[in-house]
Amino acid sequence: MAIKNLYKLFLIIYFSILFFYCHLISINYNQINTEENIYKFSFILFISTFIVGFKLISFNKNSINLVVTYVLFWISCMVSMRFNHEFKIEILVVYLVMPVIILLNQRIYSNFNLFLMSGAISILPLIYTVQSSNTFGLLIALGFVCFFIAFTKKENIYLMMWILPIALYYIYLTGSRTTLLSFVIFISFYFIYFLRKRRLTYFNFLLNIIFLIFLVIFSIPIVNKFIELIFHKRSNTGNNFLADRQIFWEGTIKYGIKAWGNGKDFFVEYFSIGDSHNLFIEILGIYGMIPLILFIIFLFNIARSIFVQSSFLNYKAFYFFSYFFLTSLTENLFFIYNRLIVYHFIFLIFVSYIINRQNKLEDEIK
Repeated sequence: MAIKNLYKLFLIIYFSILFFYCHLISINYNQINTEENIYKFSFILFISTFIVGFKLISFNKNSINLVVTYVLFWISCMVSMRFNHEFKIEILVVYLVMPVIILLNQRIYSNFNLFLMSGAISILPLIYTVQSSNTFGLLIALGFVCFFIAFTKKENIYLMMWILPIALYYIYLTGSRTTLLSFVIFISFYFIYFLRKRRLTYFNFLLNIIFLIFLVIFSIPIVNKFIELIFHKRSNTGNNFLADRQIFWEGTIKYGIKAWGNGKDFFVEYFSIGDSHNLFIEILGIYGMIPLILFIIFLFNIARSIFVQSSFLNYKAFYFFSYFFLTSLTENLFFIYNRLIVYHFIFLIFVSYIINRQNKLEDEIK
């Protein structure tokens, strides 16, 4: 038992360090050989999952649907890149072959919290050196999301309530409006679940009141900063919350729709921006309508897997995917050429989690 615990501790430290190096690539996006490092560290991160072991999942309708739709989506992206003369063999390996191995690995489920804890620990150096940056906001928020989900138990509720102001404070320091909003919605879902599930004693009620008073006092500068960010962050774009992202979203829908997309330089050539700041518009503009449709089908299968047997809610997956897709509406979280390597890895970990979770439930019913 002691050896097993030491090994798990080693794995947490190993993945925390690896995640942190991936964060450095995200932060220094414009200062290094970006594409090469993204491929290299994504491959190292994905192949490192073999350290926790490999055991093939049991196949059923749900797992087949998720894996097949994921594969079809990525094949369509490869076809798009082929049409636009951008296909690379490393993309096939890093974004199709390795992720499918993760989805088919039953050991991911048994080590699920290990990856979440590593994700949380990896942001500690970022908190120490926090900067006003969307990238910092995205990475720090992901770390806290991993932390909250890893400790989703009734006995941890008060720990979470005391960690919450710290999380809000550091996300606010990064100046990322959209990340802060997504995190607030995520945390609302998180605490609603607990309030619905448990009865409060007088002592617990008193603790909640004290916490809420503390939270209100602590949140005053955050609310002020949030208002400032909404109305004053980019005066040259009309001070709107989306910072005029909707201009190139509308432009893509009007002029950029093709079956197989326009290639990776589409947004640079037409709008003089690096990316679309929206996962769905990114796929539509660069890879085309066919990959977008297949991606939506894949997301539909994820949503259906979260709500299994009509009454059961896979709440951990619900928390993460709620945060991920809310954030992806105003930030580009798509995988290829994207600096946010750990986001992609955690995304795959959660897809693997819901596959194995439903398999486990079906085994219990049998």
